[in-house]
Amino acid sequence: MWPMLFRSVGLAYIEGTHTMTPNMDSPGRNSSVALAIPFALDPQGQWRDVDEVHRGLACGCFCPACEGPVVAKQGEVRIHHFAHHDRRDCRYALEASLFGMAVTLLAETGARISLPPEGDKLAWVPVPEAIFTDAQQTRFFAERWVIPAQRLALGKISVTNSSIQKSDATRADLILPEQGIEIHFLSHQKNEEKVRAALADGQDVAVLAIDLRAYARLWLETCDAEKDEHMREAIQAKEVLRRWLADAVTGRSWIYHPELKRKRARLDEWMERKRKARRMREEREQAELREQMAKQLAANEPWVIPFYEHNEDPATGPIPALPVGGRDRRLRPLAFKRTVRQDVNAWLQVSTAAELGLYWDRKQDRWVFVSAGGISTGLHGPEFHLVPTKLRNLLETTGEWQPVYPCDQGQLQAAQVPESTIPPQDSVTPETPRVEPEAELKDEVIAEGVGVCRLCGAPQHKVVFRSGPFVGRKGIQCSLVHRHPLTIL
Repeated sequence: MWPMLFRSVGLAYIEGTHTMTPNMDSPGRNSSVALAIPFALDPQGQWRDVDEVHRGLACGCFCPACEGPVVAKQGEVRIHHFAHHDRRDCRYALEASLFGMAVTLLAETGARISLPPEGDKLAWVPVPEAIFTDAQQTRFFAERWVIPAQRLALGKISVTNSSIQKSDATRADLILPEQGIEIHFLSHQKNEEKVRAALADGQDVAVLAIDLRAYARLWLETCDAEKDEHMREAIQAKEVLRRWLADAVTGRSWIYHPELKRKRARLDEWMERKRKARRMREEREQAELREQMAKQLAANEPWVIPFYEHNEDPATGPIPALPVGGRDRRLRPLAFKRTVRQDVNAWLQVSTAAELGLYWDRKQDRWVFVSAGGISTGLHGPEFHLVPTKLRNLLETTGEWQPVYPCDQGQLQAAQVPESTIPPQDSVTPETPRVEPEAELKDEVIAEGVGVCRLCGAPQHKVVFRSGPFVGRKGIQCSLVHRHPLTIL
């Protein structure tokens, strides 16, 4: 409707909400066109449309900028307009006439004004999928603008400046107290930057700018006879300006809107909470991942059997010769033990314990793993004595290795495969369940002499286990004593 309205009177419609400002200081190829004005003041100081007065100098009107006499031109070629009688170069006559008539029209009873939208949500949140869920996006973008465009029916209005000469950036030209809006007309007197700089901190009133130069451009294009030589008057200039104020959003923008500021603050606060929650979740997940990796590393880390020099303590130095606690501490332990887990101890069979090379500790009534610590020479040079992999999950993970002194070795009994269903009385406690031993199957040797046992120096064979907990798997074990440390392949 609006583009058709301007085309009906020869006006070029400007799409969009941004101002297109003509160069008012450079009239162009036809200076008479730039000096044409649509409105003038009559002797009583009332604003008049060119079609409301007599033709020519009889109109009795004068220019609102320089106060010089004007003539009403109501010809058949160009749109009707006022022009200076003495053809003087009045640079700001057009802006002054538009200012006065715009104030007059908006102050009329029943006047309307269109307000532009503000706050493009797409600019606020350029990547919504990174912040919102699908449901949140639907709600947020139900309306694209934070402050949507609207048309207001004006009630009480306060006119602060009735002429452009009194207009300045420190105060609004019109005030709409019911809507909480101040209106500034932008012209040669003030621009948006000056108005923005003059705003008070914490202002709670919206500030709207209406650029008169956007409408002035339309007017200049309309008066150009070379563009539309056969144009005929279709509507009064006053009505065109009234409809532009009431229906269009071109040439106007929000300099400040408190509601926009509040909504932006709420959005920023919500987005910051989302970012904080996301950071906390990521930090928690990373901490859990680090903890899980640490547990995996600890689970895969070899267990080194302790090693002490015979007559030297790494912490205290040489060991004294005097007995301490009834024992001569110079006799350092030759082996260390670690107990089997309680739940494993309850079901462990004698035959299985024998396969694993475990000992029954008669003092603790528990199965224990016993091995000598220290360093030996292996296939790849010096090696620490490690707990066999097959025993890792069966032993207690907490506590320290317990030294086995020579005087304590008598309470340890090596597990033997029983020849009957009744285990030896000195190898297990009565509470240990007795079960019939499994038929012993010999391991299948698939390669001989692949290594040297670290404990006894006997050759090691590569075998396929036919009994025990590793049935069907391959490994390297001592050819002389099967319960010596082995390697599962």
